[in-house]
Amino acid sequence: MDISYAQKPAWESRLMKKFHTRDVDVEFGLLAAEVGEAFTAWRKGRLDLGEELAGVFLHLTGCRRFRYLTGCRRRPVRR
Repeated sequence: MDISYAQKPAWESRLMKKFHTRDVDVEFGLLAAEVGEAFTAWRKGRLDLGEELAGVFLHLTGCRRFRYLTGCRRRPVRR
């Protein structure tokens, strides 16, 4: 599957739910949290595993879309 095929509906879902659309750092944090929630659902045999995996997909496509649409660049690390 070409991820760009699913990217538009995922982005529209993000806009409809009024999720943020600019902060890549936050998006990676949310992606990590969703992966953790999906793992917990799988490990405990919960019925919401599919919903958690959908959240992972939404945030994953969001990360890609941010880079594609806004030309976001990684913030420099302060030392």
